[in-house]
Amino acid sequence: MDWDKKMLISESINPNLRLQGDYTMKGRILLLPIVGDGPCNVTLLNMKITHFMSFDYIERRGKTYMKVTDFRVTMNPEKVIFKFDNLFNGDKELGDNINQVLNENSAEVFEDVRDGYEKSFGLIFKDLANRVLPKVAVKDIFLD
Repeated sequence: MDWDKKMLISESINPNLRLQGDYTMKGRILLLPIVGDGPCNVTLLNMKITHFMSFDYIERRGKTYMKVTDFRVTMNPEKVIFKFDNLFNGDKELGDNINQVLNENSAEVFEDVRDGYEKSFGLIFKDLANRVLPKVAVKDIFLD
């Protein structure tokens, strides 16, 4: 924590981060054409996240609070497991083969999508931090 520069840098290790949702995909990954929509599961194993948070101070009723102005993350998973259901209009054999190729090349696939994940997580963390930090005084969160 650098109070003068109004910056916090921290790291976390997440052993198993599982992202579930619905997807719509039409494009290429690893030069392979991929089309589909439906449920998906992306599991990031042993992921190291470095958090970069910038903030401003807010003075209110004699107390100092923080408001996050920027939150960025870098994500470095050891392994990624992809599972996209209903690829190619439900063609199970083709879908299973594509999922296998994605998982055999998960490091390269993750590099293709890393920027989107990092931007999304940065926005989520910024929103969460700004739900708490402007309401709780700095002295009540951080020890001197």
